[in-house]
Amino acid sequence: MLSLDLLPADILLLIVPFLTLRDVVSLSMVNKAFDSLSREHSYWLKPLRTTRILRPIACTTMDDLSARTTIDLKQIALHTVRLTRNWSQPSPQPTRAARTFSCEQHNSILYIAPGTFAIVLYSKEEGTVICADVETGVSSAPVHLGQIFDMSSPLEEPTGFSVGALVEFEGRTSVVVLRATVHPVVATNILFSRYLDQGYMYTGIFMTSSVVGVARVQREGAIEVQSFNLVDPDVSTTIITDRPGSPGPVLGSTVIGDSVYLIMLQFREAFVYLCPPRLLANSEHSPEFDYTIQRNHVARIPPASDSPDHPLPLVPNPRPLLHTDYCVLSTEPNHGCNTISVARKIVPGLNGIQLPHSLEITFWPRPSSDPIDSKVASKEREKAEARRMQPSQTVSIPGSLSSRPGMAWELLVIANSGLGIVLVVDPPPKYDDELNDGEEEDRELNSTPPPPPAPKLLLVRYDPVMNSVSVHDMQMPQSTIGPSSETLDTRTICGLALDDHRGYIIVCTLDRTIHYIPFA
Repeated sequence: MLSLDLLPADILLLIVPFLTLRDVVSLSMVNKAFDSLSREHSYWLKPLRTTRILRPIACTTMDDLSARTTIDLKQIALHTVRLTRNWSQPSPQPTRAARTFSCEQHNSILYIAPGTFAIVLYSKEEGTVICADVETGVSSAPVHLGQIFDMSSPLEEPTGFSVGALVEFEGRTSVVVLRATVHPVVATNILFSRYLDQGYMYTGIFMTSSVVGVARVQREGAIEVQSFNLVDPDVSTTIITDRPGSPGPVLGSTVIGDSVYLIMLQFREAFVYLCPPRLLANSEHSPEFDYTIQRNHVARIPPASDSPDHPLPLVPNPRPLLHTDYCVLSTEPNHGCNTISVARKIVPGLNGIQLPHSLEITFWPRPSSDPIDSKVASKEREKAEARRMQPSQTVSIPGSLSSRPGMAWELLVIANSGLGIVLVVDPPPKYDDELNDGEEEDRELNSTPPPPPAPKLLLVRYDPVMNSVSVHDMQMPQSTIGPSSETLDTRTICGLALDDHRGYIIVCTLDRTIHYIPFA
């Protein structure tokens, strides 16, 4: 039988791109012949490019792999495989001590740049924003914005990140586009600012490479979508939809390609609507209102009770349920199987008192992002393209989101890739009919109730290849602050971020310290 390593090197290099990255790493360790082959630049380049289409690898999204050395490419591959192996475990362990950074009053995480140590921090008290390089400890000068109450998905650029924010300052609401860079210098700049009309409630801010926009609604009015051109602020559009603002406004938005997807709540269900780029302020100003966003939604988010495939972990005696959309998560379309995710809190009724019980997270495959030529494409084609977005997988997590006094954001964050969510969850309370005999006796003897268990730091991952969702109980590292070597307490977490390129979970604690927890 012919041994594989006896094949010519050029033949083997043609075979390698069809292997998984894990197999490519394993093959390089078989013998000296394959070790020698792995010193070829193309041995690592093509498998990394293929892997990058489906999921993040251990570098930035904009990183030019062809310009990297062979040693760099090998290290990226090894790091990516180590992370995949660790995060596949039920309880992934940190691989080393966490890197820390003192954030002082800027103790709320706005967003991070995956694959780097760049992080954008916000001070709720001061209304200011800074960009910091945790690796070097350098921070930019604070930039004053005001109170931030909604943000778009970060838009990655070759030298930095931009994000749109809804800001309130001195009683006025405005749209602001903020840009943060680390190279060549650490800096934070305001690229765009525009006051919004008064008398509206604004939600669902979104941003593309050329447009920033927001959904708005007046009392008993229809939902409208307003957009502004980033190059020429005088160019804007307003779209009046036939969606009523009651029972609620736009829950959230995401941008895929240049199209905007808006999630709107309608009674016990939520629907996803497509706003094509031809309706946004991409070119010339149009004074006319456009009614194109009508009842033809592109996706339906059903109530959890409608899905027999995903039963909720309810208490033994069923009680009436209240489904409310807790938050909508949006992503940047960096990967071929991106997601839009909706987290919904499920609330059981108990003697007329509503108690949080579980969270439901739904992953959505990325819809088509192929450009549509508005001059020749019909509305039917737009609908057909958009309807490729269908629900993929749903997972229910017992408990409720943990919270701390004075937090700017909820403790639930989606990765830029859309393939991972990190959250801090308080376990659900035990009801009387769930207690065993020993627990009932302890409750009767002790007038003081026992302290609640510590919250869990969970990672929810979507595998686009296997089309599966998994939940992982992330283990905390030992604290490196002060003389104590105790494990970092999840009760102290007040901010979160996730870098699923290099495998860092970033937490901010009540002592105003940023911890980069490594898992690869």
